[in-house]
Amino acid sequence: MNIWLVGGVEIISIFINLNLVDEIILSVIPVLLGNGYLFKNITKEKKPELINATGYEKLVELHYRVLR
Repeated sequence: MNIWLVGGVEIISIFINLNLVDEIILSVIPVLLGNGYLFKNITKEKKPELINATGYEKLVELHYRVLR
């Protein structure tokens, strides 16, 4: 089952820390907002591992596997 989760670092960190996330596909438009941390509140054991990156004309798609 796939679920599309939209939110910032706080909501994503909660879902990862509860073991509810297997993968993350992140599309980035290169504008830095806030302090720039994508995964700041995630425990060290669950840090996402980058498994693929695809560049497009105006954005980059980053595909992460969440370690359990």
